[in-house]
Amino acid sequence: MGNSILLGADVSHHNYGKVNPSQLDFVWLKATEGVTYKDPKMDSYLKEMVDEVGVNVPFIGFYHYARPENNNPFKEADNFLRTIEPHVGNCLLALDWEGNALKEDPKWALEWLICVEQKTGTKPLIYTSGSATKNLDIIAKNGFHLWVAHYVSKGKQEPTFHNWSDYKFWQFTSTPFDIDIFKGTRADLAAMIRGII
Repeated sequence: MGNSILLGADVSHHNYGKVNPSQLDFVWLKATEGVTYKDPKMDSYLKEMVDEVGVNVPFIGFYHYARPENNNPFKEADNFLRTIEPHVGNCLLALDWEGNALKEDPKWALEWLICVEQKTGTKPLIYTSGSATKNLDIIAKNGFHLWVAHYVSKGKQEPTFHNWSDYKFWQFTSTPFDIDIFKGTRADLAAMIRGII
């Protein structure tokens, strides 16, 4: 993947309207949460990117906010896949593992990740904080890539994390919205969608 770095953002209805996709290489959109919830601004963001950006539309990723304290992973995977179905094969995928999920068994996350990979052919990533990665060895051992949240407060600082040799995406700030980098090229992003890397 060399030394290339791409810039992107992740958005939901909480920060709708703040992101200009024409200046980004990729955009992660919140798609779902739990077994029934769909982010109310997901479709608006997609339409905006096609209508306003045109031919230089950034790579799109969708993420699902896990609620393992309430549901089983397969029902949550079904909600996610049903919502993004028209885009499968042309998008990145991820599981958002934070909040109450951090108190739950990471095998739940593994089952969700495996289910989604089997049904789409795209290996989803897991998004979590750097400190939470110490409990996710089972995810790393099964080859799922890391999207790490680690905010920089002073100077240039690489994220800290455990169990992975490196990350694929790094959310390094939430100001003025969640901004991420990807360590790789646009060809690498396309390869991730196809399940090659």
